[in-house]
Amino acid sequence: MSTTMEQLLQAMANPLQEIRTERTSGTQSRPTLDVLAKRLGTFTFDPSAGSTFAQWYQRHKITLKEAEEGLPPNQRVELLLQAQGEQEYRQLCGRVSPKEPTELQYDELVECLKTQFSDNRTLFKRCYDTLTTKATSRDIDTVLDEVNVEGDLFEFDKLNLDKFKLLLVALRMSDPYFHPYRAIILKESETSNLATVRELCRAHYEKVTNIQVGTTTADTQINTVHKNKRHKVKSHKFKSGSNSACKSCGSSEHIRTKFRSATVFATTVNVPDISPKPACRKGRI
Repeated sequence: MSTTMEQLLQAMANPLQEIRTERTSGTQSRPTLDVLAKRLGTFTFDPSAGSTFAQWYQRHKITLKEAEEGLPPNQRVELLLQAQGEQEYRQLCGRVSPKEPTELQYDELVECLKTQFSDNRTLFKRCYDTLTTKATSRDIDTVLDEVNVEGDLFEFDKLNLDKFKLLLVALRMSDPYFHPYRAIILKESETSNLATVRELCRAHYEKVTNIQVGTTTADTQINTVHKNKRHKVKSHKFKSGSNSACKSCGSSEHIRTKFRSATVFATTVNVPDISPKPACRKGRI
């Protein structure tokens, strides 16, 4: 009887001992810095694709929770720094300079990364980009999955009726003709309402119209001046009298020459046997 009881107690004690052993070994085999770093991978900032540090941090919260429980603060800082891409780490150094990133406390580093690598687009711009994004794949399941995620992230609660109307206007102005007006809407949507944006668009239209009218008037005036110059005929007037007669032939019907006689030419070129013709411009008018 006593032997049977001892065996029963031993059988009950074995599972408890195994549980204690598993818990002890689990505590002793906590993930190291290198193991956690491999699980985290590399963070790359790409706000257009929704890759911000806050989202990356949320996605790896289980791994980071293990790091919080199993690593000292300085190794947790090192873990986050190892997870930064080359460009991201360079930007972080520029942000915290003259300090070194390793000098920051863990919580301070997390807040700095969340601020620096965040989506800086306005609410209106984020909504506009979401609604104008085209499919990146021809696989219907991929498209539906992307829309499902973007729909969950769409901030309906922050988009009031006035902002929604402006969003509709911007979406309808997809034609290139409306590009400057769409730019006005995207720029002023956060601080202006529909009436204010309407006035800004009207002012831009009037400005462009006045510039076009002024340019057209100036072009017309320039063309008129050029036209008059092309049709202007230059006339030659000859003076009558002895002073305007040709020095070679004596005629006053044409432009007179600068030579007084053919003898001047003959003397200049020193050809006595040849009788040069008079240096006259008759018939060259």
